[in-house]
Amino acid sequence: MSSLAQDQKKFRKLRKTLRQIEHLNLLQRNLNQEEKNKISKRSLFREQLKQLFEKYPNGELLAYDSRDNTFETEESIITNENTSPQRQNSFEINQLSDKLNEIELQETHTNIQTNSTPEIQSVKNEQLQETIKPKIEFNKQNNESFVNQEKVEIESPKSKDEIKILKRVPDANKVKKQDVTYDAIKVIDAHQDLITSVDIDGKNELIVTGSRDTSIKIWKFDEKQKICELSKTFGEHSSIVTQVKFWNSNDYKLILENLNLNKEENEDLIDCLIELEDQFPLVISSSLDSSLRLWSVGLFKCIKEFYLYNPIKCFDMKNSFIAVGQDAGKIQLWKDFKQLAVMKPFEDTDNVVSIKFEGENKIYALSQNGYFKILAYDNLGFDEKLEIDVLEKAQEKSGAEMTRNFKQFEILDSNNLIFLNDNQSFIIGLNLENNNSYLLSTNQSSYAFSSCFFKHKNSNLAFVSSFNIDNAESVINVFGKSNKLEYLHSIEDKDQDLSISAISCSDLSFKNGFICISTGAGTTLKIFLVNNSTDILMPPRLNKVKILKMMRKFEMKNHSLTDSNDESDQEDLDDETKVETETQPKKSTCTIQ
Repeated sequence: MSSLAQDQKKFRKLRKTLRQIEHLNLLQRNLNQEEKNKISKRSLFREQLKQLFEKYPNGELLAYDSRDNTFETEESIITNENTSPQRQNSFEINQLSDKLNEIELQETHTNIQTNSTPEIQSVKNEQLQETIKPKIEFNKQNNESFVNQEKVEIESPKSKDEIKILKRVPDANKVKKQDVTYDAIKVIDAHQDLITSVDIDGKNELIVTGSRDTSIKIWKFDEKQKICELSKTFGEHSSIVTQVKFWNSNDYKLILENLNLNKEENEDLIDCLIELEDQFPLVISSSLDSSLRLWSVGLFKCIKEFYLYNPIKCFDMKNSFIAVGQDAGKIQLWKDFKQLAVMKPFEDTDNVVSIKFEGENKIYALSQNGYFKILAYDNLGFDEKLEIDVLEKAQEKSGAEMTRNFKQFEILDSNNLIFLNDNQSFIIGLNLENNNSYLLSTNQSSYAFSSCFFKHKNSNLAFVSSFNIDNAESVINVFGKSNKLEYLHSIEDKDQDLSISAISCSDLSFKNGFICISTGAGTTLKIFLVNNSTDILMPPRLNKVKILKMMRKFEMKNHSLTDSNDESDQEDLDDETKVETETQPKKSTCTIQ
């Protein structure tokens, strides 16, 4: 085996190992010692990957990788200084990609039967074949060692199963958003373990974080002074905190009023609650310890604990209602702090991973296995109205291989939803009105993935995380929705080499035009202050956003989007890479970028 072939084999192993490590790091459960040992080697594996890229600066490692059947484009002119080495000699591929994007293609793969006549369909197929047929010849002087002076030919598809196309985000060069700037505040070692959830109260400039270390922390930030300070730590949960959320104190006061309407029946519950005189919000937290806790930010203490008997994955609130998603496919509906109804719309082996109130009387719920359900509720309880198998719906259109490991969904509007599946390089869109689905690329590379997203309530903006395995680059890709979801720009986290585990955005924009975005990556909390206003003179330290081109991926038949079929991926790396880890508490520090 040649030296290049050996390095390609090692390269694929390192890539897959680093992806597995990032996946382990994002799990919302306690890790065993073997998993912790693997994560502790992350920096060593990254250094080895970096050395391989430096050894082959012209992209030889990617030349014959079956996984990299991907057309990737360079960054636009304003950001081309960060273009990765393996993209620099891909001008011909970029040209072919642009030609392909000019052809009118279906949202799914190429040869799906349509309602058009056979003659029209034949003309389209001929046009497609003529465009894809041309041969691409790399610069032989720079790439002679790995192309062997041979021409790389991309054959036209022969059947609808041979090639699948993911829907590409519109050309970013047409989106004029270069005036968007941002600043950032970074809190190092905000927690002792992974930050699992984050929420922002823009009105009071507060942030709440929950962690795998079982603690909840309240942070006070000042967007003018660019500082963030810890206000209070709550540590009463006995297991991983799965979600934290600010709650309007007026809703709490409304519940007290409702309970006082029938004092005799609710006497015990009223006695354990307190009157709030401050206007600070409350915080609700859920945990795998099966409890839901209500915290007072003004009093810095837990007001009420509710024990729900099954580990809690997610929850949502609306007025005096609380909907809770749990393990074993269970959903509970509470009103005025009293259990109203319990339902098991999913199988016992399934978990509810995301739940939201929508409209006047609807609850949307998503299970880990990818089943989405719409429930109708009232003061008496709730019942099921609709079920959709999101994975099946996405696969029948795109043909992409996905696992039943969904993480969350967001509501774009009353008819449009987006779903995130198992750290993929794309998100799934679903239109409830016409029952159509699509895949939208959210990354520049097949070895970059999205781990979370968040929809801003008071605008059409959606913020999607992206982490590139090859260069450990973490960015927030910003999408906007008019008729459909479109890529706008990217906020680069220049000194963050971990995937984002949680993201949130303030409901309100600040008076000076800033929108506050908060992320958790590993144990680090970060606050991005993004400005969309062109009327304000920005401080010189603010960074301009990037405008990137999202990838367009061609996935060949039987090749998974996430798993390599190379036998070398099943082997372990050498034992000499083992590194001991230390798990000592660290003090949080705050820095300004």
